[in-house]
This record gives sequence, C-alpha cells and structure tokens, in this order.
Amino acid sequence: MNYPPKLISILICMLWATPALHAQTSIQGNILSIDGTNIPVINISVSQVGQRNIFSSYPDVEPEENGSFHIELNEPGYFNLRIDAVFHHSVTIPVLVTNQPEMEMKIRLVPIPYNSGRYFDLPDHLKWTRAKGNFNNYSFQNGYEFNLDDDGAISTYIPVTADTVRYQVRGLTSGPAPLPIADEYRRVDNNQFEALLYNDLPADSILLRYHPDEEWPFRMHRNNSGGNNSLPVRAYLSFAEPENELWVKPLSWSHMFFSNVRFQDLGSSDAVPKEDVDADLESGSMFGEVYLREVLDEIYTYLDNNGLHPQQEIALLISYVHLLNRLERYAEYRELVDGEVVEVFFDPEIIESIPEKVSPAHPMWNRVSYLPSYLFQIGGKTVELEEYLFEIASLQENDFVVRNAVLALIDHKSERYDTLEEMPVYNLILERYGRSNLAQLAQRTFEKSQNSDSD
Repeated sequence: MNYPPKLISILICMLWATPALHAQTSIQGNILSIDGTNIPVINISVSQVGQRNIFSSYPDVEPEENGSFHIELNEPGYFNLRIDAVFHHSVTIPVLVTNQPEMEMKIRLVPIPYNSGRYFDLPDHLKWTRAKGNFNNYSFQNGYEFNLDDDGAISTYIPVTADTVRYQVRGLTSGPAPLPIADEYRRVDNNQFEALLYNDLPADSILLRYHPDEEWPFRMHRNNSGGNNSLPVRAYLSFAEPENELWVKPLSWSHMFFSNVRFQDLGSSDAVPKEDVDADLESGSMFGEVYLREVLDEIYTYLDNNGLHPQQEIALLISYVHLLNRLERYAEYRELVDGEVVEVFFDPEIIESIPEKVSPAHPMWNRVSYLPSYLFQIGGKTVELEEYLFEIASLQENDFVVRNAVLALIDHKSERYDTLEEMPVYNLILERYGRSNLAQLAQRTFEKSQNSDSD
C-alpha cells in the first residue's frame, strides 16, 4: 500500500489541526489521597509527547489546598500529566487531546508507606513516623509505627533478640517523600519536596518502651497469601463522564510499562473504598495472564461501539497489538519455566484493519517501538503489511521505530536479493541516516539472514 507524500501531509494536518484552529480543552478535577484527605503539596507537570514547537510549553500547575486543579491545553496531541505529591507515589497519566471541550477527573494517589500497614484513620504524625532497625534489614517502609500515649509521648513496639535492640528513628527528611511533623513544606529542584522545622520551637522527644509480654496494640495490614505487600497501583482515576476514559485508558495500556493507574468509578465519593484497596492489595500483579485477557476482552467490547471517535479507535487498535505481544511473551515465559502451554488467540480482522485505519505516520506507533514489526509478524508478513511497514519506516520520526521496521523487512526479504544495496529499504536507510550505525546493523542483519537461509 503506497501513501503519496502529499496525502500523508494532508492526513497529518487533518489529524493534528493547528493551534489557531483548535479550541481549548479543559482538564479539571481534584487530587486527594486514597482515603479522601487533602495532600499538603502537589505539583502537576504538563508535557506534550513528541512536541516540536518550543514555544508551546506548559507551566507547572499547583492545585488548590482542597486538591482542585484546572489545566488548559490549546492544541491537540498526546500529553503526559506527571503528578508529584508529598508522601505519595508519583504517577504519570497519559491523555489524548483532540477537540473535546473538557474532561473532569478524580485522581486518588496511593501513599508511599501504605504497604507497611497503617494509613486510614490515623493522625498525620502517626502515619509517617516509624522505627527501623536490623530486625527488618533497616527497611523504613517495613518499620514499626509510633503510637500516641496518654501522657503525650509516643512509643512503638520493636522485636528484640535476648536483651539487645538496635534501632533507628526516621522522622524528617528531604527528597520526594518528606515526613511530618513539619511546620511547612517547600518544593525544591526536580519536583522534590523539603520538610522544614522552625528553630525557635522546643525540641521534640521520642520515648521507646520495652514491654516483653504485651501484644502489639494494632493489626498490621499484611498480605496473608505470602505475596507482595505493596499495591500494584499508584493511583485511582475516576471520570465524571465515563466515556472520557477512552482518552486515557488505551494510552495507558499501550505504553511499554503500564502506568499503574486503576480506573474506577468513585461516583460522588471522595475516597476509594477500603475494601477495594484491600482487594487490590491481595490481587497482586497487573501483568499476569488473567489481567491481560481481561483487558483484551475490554478492548473487544469498546471496538464494537460504533460511537467511538476515530482517534480513540486508533488508540484501542494499537493497544490491542501491544497487549497481544505482552500475552505472547508471558506464554513463552510460562512454557520456559514450567512447560505450561498458554494459548494466545487474536482476531485477524482487527489486525487486517490496522493499515486502513492507522496512518503509517501516526504518533501512536511511537509508544512502543517494536509494535509495527510485531504487527508485521502476527499479520503473516503479507505483501500489504510489507508495504505498510515500509511506509512506517519512511515516515516515522522515532528512530527506534524506524530501526525495528527496517530490520524486520531486511530479515524477511533478504533471500530475494544478492546484495543489500539492491534492497529499497537499505536505500531508505541511506537517504534518512547516511552510512550510520543503522546501516552497519542492516548489513549484519542481511548477512545473518542470508547465512541462515543457506543452511
């Protein structure tokens, strides 16, 4: 399939209209902790993926004290919203912007120390103050929390060996996760935070008490299955209008590494229900076979919807290819480890529709650089896909996408040529990159493929 350069230019212009013709898209909502409480300091960095206009950068956004935020995007494209918040995991939320007027979302961040057991229904200074020692390999996140005593002191229970205990007390620190108690917080370089104590305040004191026969006064929140104690998600995301999920979900699925965002309808609630958080804690990985098949089924359902925006459909199609690849790699791993055969099926009609629906120059191909060559493989390496992959190599700006595409073509077609110089794809490499490292890699790939064909 040939795409004349003028046609491609028109397609790209239609896909991403100029800012002057594009109405602003408003993204608004609020950011809270998973239990619905305010977070002391939050910063949102807005960046456009593949941005070429240096004059269209966006300033950072600092939400209000109640977590509400408002972002105006004045051009179409793919954007990343990077959220850094004191005490909480950072998360990046990808967003596809076309011509939608607004999106409203609730973002609930997972606190960093949640996986050590205590977060809900505690005063701030008890959530973040812990003792750590050689009993847990000096792991702060698995340290023991202090409790408030009747006399105003705080104490904690630490396991000991014989009559000896070694411990450290972790209180205030600088960096991405400063800890209370502090009088204020300020943002420093690289979107990190610093906790401050005023010098004229009385010195704090900490009391450690040893009670050899007492039970722990609190229940540690542990995963009874013996698996990982940490949540497999970093944030929960809820949309006021459920259909707006498709401006974010496929981009999250189609990334090399999932963005660890859980999509959940919170309705009018500010908090993620504790039972849902507990269920996620028990569920473990988001990358296993069950999860991948569930998401593939969800994509099937979405693609049956005739009301999809064309760009949403494109994002779903490429996500489908990416998830198939992940499932296939998982199947290879299971067979290698324990000989288990995991069958991977796909809908050939979906694969065949991609060259017609997704422009070779579309920026969604940039999200995972090997996807075009994987599409070529699972699609049966047809003549149509050969031409489509060649156009991707000709038009994509991402060098890694081009590299994988041209090497796949050389490996597939080398037996038809006596020398590499006869291959059109090699001439394409020379036109775009000259006699570069890619040209040398192409030569080695050609020779290796020729040798394997002769064996």
